[in-house]
Amino acid sequence: MQTEKERSDLQFGINIRRLDPNDLSQLTDLQNRYALRYPGSTVLQGNTYRLPRFSKVEDFFGVFDETRNLIGYVALHPMLVFDGPANLSHVLWADLKVDPGCENLQAMFDVMLDYLIKTARNLVNRFPPRSTQMVFQKFPIEVEIIQHLHQRGFVHTESIFQMSRRLNAPIQPMLAPPGMQSVPWRMHTVEEQRKYLQGRNQAFPEAAITLEDWRCFMRSAFWETGICLAILDGDELAGSILLYWDEEQNRLNDKLVGFTEYIFVLPRWRGLGLGSFLVTQGLLYLKKHGLAEAQLEVKAADIGALGLYSRLGYQVIRESWFMENTL
Repeated sequence: MQTEKERSDLQFGINIRRLDPNDLSQLTDLQNRYALRYPGSTVLQGNTYRLPRFSKVEDFFGVFDETRNLIGYVALHPMLVFDGPANLSHVLWADLKVDPGCENLQAMFDVMLDYLIKTARNLVNRFPPRSTQMVFQKFPIEVEIIQHLHQRGFVHTESIFQMSRRLNAPIQPMLAPPGMQSVPWRMHTVEEQRKYLQGRNQAFPEAAITLEDWRCFMRSAFWETGICLAILDGDELAGSILLYWDEEQNRLNDKLVGFTEYIFVLPRWRGLGLGSFLVTQGLLYLKKHGLAEAQLEVKAADIGALGLYSRLGYQVIRESWFMENTL
C-alpha cells in the first residue's frame, strides 16, 4: 500500500494524500465552512488533529483540487478485534466531509467513499477473517451525505443522544458503599493500564480497545487535563468514569465544557448505586476544576442509562445517527 505518496484521481483532477501539520490552516477553514452549512455538526478541531492516532497511515487523508486547495477529507479509526467471540466484528469508524461549495458534490462523495472503502479493505485484509462493519456518525442536518450513504448501502442502525448538565445546578454529594473508595487514577504503570482495559473492555465488548489505543489517548492533550475516577473494592476495580476537557476547543467556543465518558460498573458490583456515585463524583471533579458544563453520549436505546443521567440532571441536547454497512 502507498503511504507517503500522493494518491491521484485524474478524472476529477484531485489528489488524495496524507495530511500533515502544514495543512492545519486549510483544515480549520474547511471546518468553518462545513459548520456554517451544517450548524451543530461535529467537526475535527486542531487539538483532535494532533492526537497520536492520526500518525497512522490509514487514519487521515486530505482531498486537494488542482490548485492544492483542501476540499475534503476522509478519516478512518479502526477498532480491530484480535481475540474474543467469533460474533464480534471489526468496527471501522469512518468520517467523510466535503467542502459544501464543491462542484460535483455527489461525484466527489463517490470518489472519496470509494477511496475510504478501499483503504479499509486493505487494512482488514492483513488480519484473520472476521465480519467488518464500517460506521459513520452523522447528524440529521447532514442531509446530503446521509442520502448518499443510503444510496451506497449504509443504514441507520442506532441513534445516539448527546446529553448536557449545567454544573451551577445543585449536585447532591454521595457516599461510597462501606468498604469501597473512590480514587483519582492516572495509571502510571502498565499493570494499572491493563487492569483498566480489562474492566473497560468487559463493560464495552463492542468497543474494545488495545493497550496501544489507550496509550495513544494518554499521550494526547485530552489526558493532560483528564483523569479516571475509579471505585475500588479493596484492590479490585469495581467501576470507573473517564473525565477530560479540551482546552483549545473551550477557548475557541468561549465555553467551559468537560466530558463524563466511559462510565461503567462491573457485573459483580451492580445494584449498589455505584453508577450514580461515579457520575456525581465526576460532576464534582469537573466543577472543582472550573468547568461550567458536563456532556456525555449515550445510546438512545439504553433506557437504563438515559434514566440514570436524567435523574442526575442531564438533558438531551441533540441526536446523531450511526450509519453502518458491512464490508
